[in-house]
Amino acid sequence: MPQSPALAGCGVGALTGALRAAGVRGMGGPIDEAEVFASLGGIGFHYRVGGHTPTARVLLDGTAAGLDTRTEHVVRTVQRLGARAELRAWADEGALAAWLAANASAATPVVTWLDRGSVPYDPLPRGYQRAFAHPVLVVGADADEVRLVDRSLAIVSVDWLRLRVSWSQCTIEPPTTLRVLGGAVRGEAGPALVAEALADGLRRLLDTPIGGSGVAGIRTLASRIRAPGRPSGWRWVFPRGAALLNAHAALYRFVEEGAGVGLGRARFADALQTLGESTGRPALVAHATRWRERAAAWSAVAVEALPEDIPALYEVRLLLAARARAWRAEGLGASALLGEISRRLAEITRQSEVDFPVDPPTLAFRHAALATSVAKLADAEAELGQGTLSELVRAPLAQF
Repeated sequence: MPQSPALAGCGVGALTGALRAAGVRGMGGPIDEAEVFASLGGIGFHYRVGGHTPTARVLLDGTAAGLDTRTEHVVRTVQRLGARAELRAWADEGALAAWLAANASAATPVVTWLDRGSVPYDPLPRGYQRAFAHPVLVVGADADEVRLVDRSLAIVSVDWLRLRVSWSQCTIEPPTTLRVLGGAVRGEAGPALVAEALADGLRRLLDTPIGGSGVAGIRTLASRIRAPGRPSGWRWVFPRGAALLNAHAALYRFVEEGAGVGLGRARFADALQTLGESTGRPALVAHATRWRERAAAWSAVAVEALPEDIPALYEVRLLLAARARAWRAEGLGASALLGEISRRLAEITRQSEVDFPVDPPTLAFRHAALATSVAKLADAEAELGQGTLSELVRAPLAQF
């Protein structure tokens, strides 16, 4: 089975693969996902509801850039990491196809953005279409198909017609490509620029005052889960049945499969550790340990959304985890298993419309407990982000 030249993971993996192919070096050797994640701003929090009942969906993101990452932000990140970015928007799909066939390869991969809800090989449930753009790597193309890398160690082949559908649904339009050119070995300024990006991301996490972003957004999520009578509350927006089942599944899936395990907090910890070791700042390494604890706490919330003592919800959790593992390892090579998992998830979803697996009193109790866990995470992240960590990542560039 052909193996991808990029690391598996969320969209950060696609950009990491393109940077590596261009020869960009990181602080400790070949650039890795943690440093790219940090250079994009590191952790954040973004929550919103897409669509309307009965197809309303939970949208959650743990990165600083959020669900609406724009191409300009990615270009700035490439430049920060010591390379040049060639960004092109294509009104003529025929010209795009010819250009990809001539330019995209495993040695020179091209980033493009697809609609995550309608990628032809691993689509999200109905309601996620046109919700957020998702970067993937193109590693080859010919007249019949395009070869992609997307969250899997295996290369995925997609015919042009299905790829065009996902492009047409993408919030970044028209179809857009990014090539990373002229990678460089960064000098002493490299760690300082990563720290600068982290400082900006940390500021946005802590200082966003309202809405669904930052620490305030984590508190908003807690209040929406807890409050049954408000029009924005989960039991109002997601009535018992498939809508509410999908909301619980989405909370698990975005925390564990989005920005990285534990809503990207583990990857943030890796970035802090690399930065601390590269600059001789043991205090940053100590903070990495604390953020790994936050990652574990977020993963615990994901498990709480699909708990073991409610068999139907627990089965959904096991199926989603099995699907993620199979996709990462084999891509479409696991098609038979992926199909079985999809069919079983559909059966559980249909059954939830007839007989939801949690009765109303128990559901109210579970939502109150889940909301409390999320609110505690907001308090913990607000406390951890202040003080020493803020001072360390905001230190003058000359100190690195």
